[in-house]
Order: sequence, then structure tokens, then C-alpha cells
Amino acid sequence: MSTNSVPKQIIAIGGGGFSMEHENPLLDRYILGLSKKKRPRICFIPTASGDSDKYIVRFYSAFMSAISFVIV
Repeated sequence: MSTNSVPKQIIAIGGGGFSMEHENPLLDRYILGLSKKKRPRICFIPTASGDSDKYIVRFYSAFMSAISFVIV
């Protein structure tokens, strides 16, 4: 591993960030910043019982310009 590389990691959260305080993106920015990439990859895994359409739209709205999507 070179001295400039960042170790791969998975950060999982259940709530908070865009879903709780869409006017306060500090948690989301902090987590995305950990990757040190211009367009980090992020995966949205909805709940088994299904998330409301508004919740999913809020996710896309919060991250559309900042990330590369992986949709499950």
C-alpha cells in the first residue's frame, strides 16, 4: 500500500444525516470526506419493508452531485 492511499472501509449508518436533518449536512459531508475522493461511491440499502418515496427522493437530492451511485 502506498503512503497516499486510504484503506478501504465500509461506514454504515441507520438514520441521521440527510434523513433526519436535511438542512444540516455536516454528518454526511464528514462521512463522504473520509474517502478522500472527489466522487466517493455510496450504497443506499432500503429497509426490507420498503421506504417511502419521499425518503428515497431525499437521499438522491442530498447526494446527487457529490457521489457515484450504487443502487441495491
